[in-house]
Amino acid sequence: MLPYIYLSNPENFFNVIMFITMAPAEEYMSNLDYEKYKSSQHIFEKKIRKVIEETISLDQLKCDKSKLINMQRKMNPEQDLYAMSSITDVDISENSRMFVVASLIDKIPNLGGIARTCEVLGIRNLVLSSKKLTENQDFKSVSMTAEKNLNIIEVTPSNLEEFLKEKQAEGFEIVGAEQTVDSKNLIKFSFPRKCIMILGHEKEGIPSNILGFLDHTIEIPQFGLLRSLNVHVTGALFMWEYCKQHIVGGSTQT
Repeated sequence: MLPYIYLSNPENFFNVIMFITMAPAEEYMSNLDYEKYKSSQHIFEKKIRKVIEETISLDQLKCDKSKLINMQRKMNPEQDLYAMSSITDVDISENSRMFVVASLIDKIPNLGGIARTCEVLGIRNLVLSSKKLTENQDFKSVSMTAEKNLNIIEVTPSNLEEFLKEKQAEGFEIVGAEQTVDSKNLIKFSFPRKCIMILGHEKEGIPSNILGFLDHTIEIPQFGLLRSLNVHVTGALFMWEYCKQHIVGGSTQT
C-alpha cells in the first residue's frame, strides 16, 4: 500500500504517513536502530521500483470513494495537519483553567495515564506529589512523553491543604471525584472554568481533611456490581466532561 501512496503524492508522503500513524519522532528516535532503518528503507525503495516497473498509472490508483471501507486513522496534532482533520481548532490556553490534583495517588502507572489524558484533552496543569515521578519508567511507559507538554506542579499530600487555600483565594472552585451523601451526578454537573479537580487515593479515596475544602463532590453513575472505577478512568471521564464544556464547547461560564 505504501508505494501506491508514495506514487500518488510523493511530495507529501511523510506527512500522510504521520497523519495515518500518529508517530511523533521523539517516541522512537531515542531507540532507533539505524541498521534496521536503512534495511527498511532499502526494502521500501525496491517496492517502489517494482510498482514503477508494473507501469501503474496515477489514474489507475484513483478509486471510487463509494467503494472505500472505513479505516483506522490516528490523529496527529501538528498544526500543518489540522486542515486534514475534523477536529476544530480551539484556544486551549484561554479555555483550559483546570488543575488536576493527583498528589494522593500512589500507583505510578495511574499517574502516567492521567498525565497522558491531561495532554490529549488540553488540560495543561497537573499536580503531583513529586516531579521526580515523571522520570520513573513505569510513568513514562504510559504517559508517552505527555509530561513534556504539561505544567507539572509539585505538591506533597502534607502541603495539599495550603495549596487548596491559595487556589480558593484566587477564585478557583474545588471539585472532588468521590462518592458521598451529598455528591452530585457527573452527567448533570456544570464544571466551573476555574476548577481544581481532586482525585483520591486508589483505596482510601479523598481523606476527610480534604473533603472539607470541596465546593462540589461529584460521582459517576454506575450500573454494575463493583463500587468504583480505577482512578485513572475516573479522572479521564471528569476531564472529558470539562473538555466538552470549556475547551470544545467554549463555555462562557467563569
